[in-house]
Amino acid sequence: MVPCRLNASGLWNGSSSSEFIVPNLVHFVWFGHLREMTFLNYVSIYSAYKHQRPDVIMLHCDHLPVGPWWDKLSRVVPLRIVHK
Repeated sequence: MVPCRLNASGLWNGSSSSEFIVPNLVHFVWFGHLREMTFLNYVSIYSAYKHQRPDVIMLHCDHLPVGPWWDKLSRVVPLRIVHK
């Protein structure tokens, strides 16, 4: 799969230019004191990591999640934590 790229006129040209239209970032939002991460939360973030292969996954939160699924995710997926 070739990522969409822009040429000087703003049109896709399919060349090897490194100017992407959309940056490959993923954002997740997590708010709530001592909220336990569920299996569905884990699968959502892990699948974005495995299938989209983003440059960065950002977790915007006021407190970090807790629980066994968070422990597993934080060991496997590199996250950039953004405290709000």
